[in-house]
Amino acid sequence: MPLGGGSLWGETVIPAMEAIDALTVIPASDAAVLALKLPGAPLLDKRIVHSRARSAGLRVPEEQAFCSKDDLLAHQDRLPYPIVVKPVIRRSFDAPTSMRVDHKGQLQVAPDAAVVVQPFLSGSISSFNGVVKQGRWIAAVHQRYERVWPPQCGSASAAVTIPHDAPLEEKLLQLVAGHEGIIEVEFADGHVIDVNPRAYGSLPLAVKAGANLPAVWCASGHDRRPWPQPVRATPGVRYRWLDADLRCITAQVRARNLTIPNALRALAPRAGTAHSIEEWRDPAPMLVRATQLRRFLA
Repeated sequence: MPLGGGSLWGETVIPAMEAIDALTVIPASDAAVLALKLPGAPLLDKRIVHSRARSAGLRVPEEQAFCSKDDLLAHQDRLPYPIVVKPVIRRSFDAPTSMRVDHKGQLQVAPDAAVVVQPFLSGSISSFNGVVKQGRWIAAVHQRYERVWPPQCGSASAAVTIPHDAPLEEKLLQLVAGHEGIIEVEFADGHVIDVNPRAYGSLPLAVKAGANLPAVWCASGHDRRPWPQPVRATPGVRYRWLDADLRCITAQVRARNLTIPNALRALAPRAGTAHSIEEWRDPAPMLVRATQLRRFLA
């Protein structure tokens, strides 16, 4: 039973799960994790993630926390621009997300909430995605982002699976202690920048690469025995969020950060690529998205 946005889950979803004897629940938003009071909820607090990651021996960016927008603005002259401003906890599906700020004048559109501020890291972006149960990884996927959308602080619009990193996985177990189920940990320039204890956007890549995280998590609910070796993704499998990647490449060409020949190479379809919602056997989500884009561009 996958769950996205909403506000009354604690009162409606849990009784519904009990009525049908549901095996598990797979949240698809931070709001769902919070509303259902799932074990991974503490990992939605950026301050807790920063502290846990540092204690686990993982690299983290320097971080400052501010209790309100007024508190943030009071310190605007002492911030290390360019910076990334993030809500401490994103409590609803339509709440503000992370934003890059290059100078103090842009802070006027910062969220009116408790936030953390980190220096903007310009290195490569990657993520670890897996399923944890009883303090062990039972599925593991490592991936590198090739492009993101929106630019600078967005989600993967193109990505590729990479070989696993066993020492990193051991440290990540300390970071995510107490959580069970699907989880994503994101890195910028090798620093932990975010944790999502839920289903995430580029999940089709894991499935295509042979690590079907939802299926592994559901299967583990049936089998109470210790899980064997982790299910691992095959390196070299690619992912594309098509409409976002088209916009990303177009924006890079317009900004003269990408040449036309390189843009054409980036746009070229590749056999075996996983896609976000683009699936010919199930075209409805793709058609709905196309309608949304037409309204946006009109």
